[in-house]
Amino acid sequence: MRKLAALALFLAALSPLSAQFTLDFDTPGQFSSYFSSEQEGPITQSATGGLNNSGAMDLSGLTGGMTAQQIVTFNHGFSSQLSSWSTSVYYYGNIQNLWQFGVTTAAAPALVEAWAFANGSYLPAIWLEAGNNEGGAFAVSSYNGTDAPIYDTQFVSGGLSTDVAWYHLTLDVSYTGGSHYDMHGTLTAANADGSLGELLSTSFLSIDNEGIASADTLYLYLNLFDGVVIDNFTTTTYSPTAIPEPSTYAAIFGAVALGAVVIARRRQAKQR
Repeated sequence: MRKLAALALFLAALSPLSAQFTLDFDTPGQFSSYFSSEQEGPITQSATGGLNNSGAMDLSGLTGGMTAQQIVTFNHGFSSQLSSWSTSVYYYGNIQNLWQFGVTTAAAPALVEAWAFANGSYLPAIWLEAGNNEGGAFAVSSYNGTDAPIYDTQFVSGGLSTDVAWYHLTLDVSYTGGSHYDMHGTLTAANADGSLGELLSTSFLSIDNEGIASADTLYLYLNLFDGVVIDNFTTTTYSPTAIPEPSTYAAIFGAVALGAVVIARRRQAKQR
């Protein structure tokens, strides 16, 4: 029986677990517990202002200029060779002023002026952003730490609105071996109750980023200088309460059953 229990534990440890982890900022202290920054303020946590006027990451201290910029990182790192992962946020503000949302190699990177340019002092990163180029564009981007950044820039038909409104942003990344990554970003209009509206833009890059691939640990980050709130930060890179999928349970129980048969036959053979 002990062998059977050990087999079950071993198989469970090997089985992949997957679940989304979401920070809704409705519980006091979520922001300070899960995010780190080299800069003091101005991003804080508020009990109101989020989806359905719930708690949120408060960006109101940002003044719309680089002097009020802040980088915050989710302080649970993950492997640079995780086969696939996704992350998303709800953003309320002027979407043309959304700076960066992505992954970098530092647990708490410092602000520098030379952001993601050749010979700059920042770190390798991959991210998505929106901006006011030609009335509004959306892009996923890659910077390997040495060369100029690579972009897939999609200009939005009719331009992006400058109105303060809700948006939903997602970044999905697949690691395909070596230093190669496939990146897919989406920008979707959203409502104050969290429901999604029109898909505004998608962007895709297939890139090699040795700086990212060679890092021991990666960290999700937000680099912001404008906005009202961020809410429902969601990631598949960190799953403290991950629950196996039904198919995983079936595989575990099937393997355990097979193990039980093998153990029973061995016992029978010894008794002969």
